[in-house]
Amino acid sequence: MKAVLRRTQPPTEPAARVLQVGSLSVDPNAATASFAGHLLDLTATEFKLLSQFASAPNRVFNRSELIERALPDSDILERTLDSHIKNLRAKLHRCGAHDVIQTVRGLGFRLVEAQVVSRPPAVRALAGTQVSPPMELSA
Repeated sequence: MKAVLRRTQPPTEPAARVLQVGSLSVDPNAATASFAGHLLDLTATEFKLLSQFASAPNRVFNRSELIERALPDSDILERTLDSHIKNLRAKLHRCGAHDVIQTVRGLGFRLVEAQVVSRPPAVRALAGTQVSPPMELSA
């Protein structure tokens, strides 16, 4: 009897695991992504792209491959993909994830592991240089 019930039940999908790349966490089940505990406010396209990158960290994806794998039902152009990646990079940067999505010239893009930056980028200075305090404006 149990065998008959098992055959008549629709197959259950295995739970997708949370993808972790350094401080970046992507949860396909909840359709959420976070970096260092900060929830990222992503569009559906940006989330699909980030999920594809996180599924294979350090792997280089070319534009047509990203469109085919992350956006199979979409008819976007390769240059439109660049715009989505630019927006995704900006959102990651705001949370402290700098240079996480790298451009590999002539090949495509890859996601690399990033850790939390301890100081905001405006405060960081090159070794051996001084950072001037902001100037005060007088009225």
